[in-house]
Amino acid sequence: MSLLSTRSGRSGHSAVHRGALNLPEAIIVTAVSLLVIVGIYAGGTGLFKSADYNEEMSNVSEIMTNTRSMLKTGGVYDFSSAATMTGALIQFGGSPGSMAVIGTKSSGSATLNNRWGGTVTVAPVNTNGGQNTAFSLTYTQVPQEACAQMSQKLSGANNVASTGINGSTTSGLVSSSVAGTQCTSDSGSTGTNTLVFTSNT
Repeated sequence: MSLLSTRSGRSGHSAVHRGALNLPEAIIVTAVSLLVIVGIYAGGTGLFKSADYNEEMSNVSEIMTNTRSMLKTGGVYDFSSAATMTGALIQFGGSPGSMAVIGTKSSGSATLNNRWGGTVTVAPVNTNGGQNTAFSLTYTQVPQEACAQMSQKLSGANNVASTGINGSTTSGLVSSSVAGTQCTSDSGSTGTNTLVFTSNT
């Protein structure tokens, strides 16, 4: 009888704890789970960053093409400032659909923001002939990674004569070493770089 009781007790004891985690095992499982979550988040963040600057590179190309086709009349950009020229581009439907328009589109005084919250402007550029036959496209608050990617890739476009990074201008292609030196680190989650693409067309 005592033998049966002992066996029943052991059997019951074993059944209660079968499959349960002890404290060290629970800590290990929790740590592994957190690492997996962090890995997924980091990978997702990288993809979002890449999507952001790929989208903005497409926007730059679209803006430069539309500025040339919509705003150049008689061989010149007949505008007095970046504000009036940017407003006109938006008013005429030349801003990319994915960009944030601030203000009333039809007013001629609306402004543009990029995906990072920075301003985007087009402005007339006075050339050697004394007329505004060229224009510039300025992007502010560009993150460091996007600055490097955009300056290198867009500087090779046919309609980009020079690329400015934080006040330093390069004619033609921007090398990876130049981009790495001139593109500055972010301030928290905010980009600190200003890019200026100038077109002579």
